[in-house]
Amino acid sequence: VRFSSLVGTGVTPGDAAALDNVSVTAIDATAPIITNISSDKADGTYTIGEVIDIDVTFSENVSGTMTLTLDSGGTCDITVVTSNTGTCDYTVGAAQNSLDLTLASATGTVTDVAGNPMTNFVPTVNLAANKALVIDTTGPVISDIRAVIKHPPGADISWTTDEDATSYIEYGLTDA
Repeated sequence: VRFSSLVGTGVTPGDAAALDNVSVTAIDATAPIITNISSDKADGTYTIGEVIDIDVTFSENVSGTMTLTLDSGGTCDITVVTSNTGTCDYTVGAAQNSLDLTLASATGTVTDVAGNPMTNFVPTVNLAANKALVIDTTGPVISDIRAVIKHPPGADISWTTDEDATSYIEYGLTDA
């Protein structure tokens, strides 16, 4: 806060009418920060092609652009115009995996209304603290395949997978 001096103005201290000519200017020198990252998406497991909204909350109104890099390796871009929130859509890509999706890094050019640039892109509260979003783009590995021949003609076939999976087997006569 900056105060104008009354010295040499002929104003007597305590003269309330003289205060009409006094101006107070607030100086904002505080850089904005990311206070929270969350999502409206339900907790759960997501795979290739699914879209997850990423919601970013700032400490004050800002304008600018940012690229968010998630721990899955995916990215999404945010453009904010004089707001304290921004949203981007992350589309899960091939070979992107995370046990609990969170922000790995953020870069960009973001400033508050006073022109202070954001220099700290580490959120106060990260996505994984708010949500349980698992990114799984790796198919299950099948192992320990067993076939037991039964009479009359038939077989019991079983196998093990390294994660929960829905699977089936197709069988029948072939030309081979």
